Amino acid sequence: MQVLLNSKKEILAYAIVGDIDGSVQIDDTQIPRDFEADFKPLYFVLENGKVIENEEFEEIEEKIDAEVPTLERIAQLENLVLQLLSGGDEL
Repeated sequence: MQVLLNSKKEILAYAIVGDIDGSVQIDDTQIPRDFEADFKPLYFVLENGKVIENEEFEEIEEKIDAEVPTLERIAQLENLVLQLLSGGDEL
């Protein structure tokens, strides 16, 4: 398995088939059984040639930006544009 590491030897990405530029080869016997199922960037770290869970890993919550328009809002704005282009005054 190929793994891409950061400066703290945390695993950023992996490849079972093919190569990743800048990656290192890890023997499959040094990888936890549930590695693929549990994988998240930074969740595992390479320590003494063995892949282990990163004790410093912190789950990052994905925040939804309130400024990003929803599909519903985009549809409303599209309708307004169509009304304006067709000369309609009903807003």
